[in-house]
Amino acid sequence: DVYKRQVLDFSKIDNGKLDIHKEIFVLDELLELITTLYTPTIEKKELVLVKEIDKDMTKYIHSDFLRIKQVLTNLISNAIKFTPEGKNIIIKTIPNKQSISLMVLDEGIGCDEKIDLFAPFKRVGNEKGAGLGLFLAKSAADTLGGCISIKNRTDGIQGTIATLELQSNPTCKI
Repeated sequence: DVYKRQVLDFSKIDNGKLDIHKEIFVLDELLELITTLYTPTIEKKELVLVKEIDKDMTKYIHSDFLRIKQVLTNLISNAIKFTPEGKNIIIKTIPNKQSISLMVLDEGIGCDEKIDLFAPFKRVGNEKGAGLGLFLAKSAADTLGGCISIKNRTDGIQGTIATLELQSNPTCKI
């Protein structure tokens, strides 16, 4: 159950014991796994999912698969939750020299940038949830040495841009 796992992770964070287990995996494959999990919901809401995945994301990386999955799952889930039927969600990757940016752009309601969306038990709107998702996502990102942000889009489209930025590590050769 999602809520039980969130409460367990919250307890680990509260005790300073959020664990990291690094392994070698392909980031593109992780993104494909997550988007496949949400395909039925995306289709039900008649959303259009666009993936702009840089070719460098097909290389192996060394990080915590489950923690990155946790963060991206939350960001994509929120985008789906707050985006009206028939609108677009874009998943975009941008590799930089020292970091990798994973972005989820939606055409939803936008956000109030004055409030701390990452505070525990913070809920926005009338949507279901424990209010722990973004708190846990930020804690996981922090533990990985990355950062997470949510801002309103500035490209003339209403919605948000949620970004997970991770420090680059040399890609692994297998």
